[in-house]
Amino acid sequence: MLLLLIAGASLRRTATIFALGYHTVRRWRRWLETKHENLSFHLRSRFASIGRTADFAAFWLACLQLMPLCEAMAWLDHDGVAVP
Repeated sequence: MLLLLIAGASLRRTATIFALGYHTVRRWRRWLETKHENLSFHLRSRFASIGRTADFAAFWLACLQLMPLCEAMAWLDHDGVAVP
């Protein structure tokens, strides 16, 4: 889902593809955008290779190339960062 949004797919299109509610997709994206600075700080501290990204989209693309989102969230949880 995140890859589609980063690639420019609309919220509605993404929601349809994954059979999710539009509001759910919007809420998840907003949550990630608002927490991005904190999440990216902790992940960059652990994985130097994703530290050289310029913006939100570039960071998450690099992160997802390195590991699945569930693994990134597990590392954050391990570091004491609150994740859903």
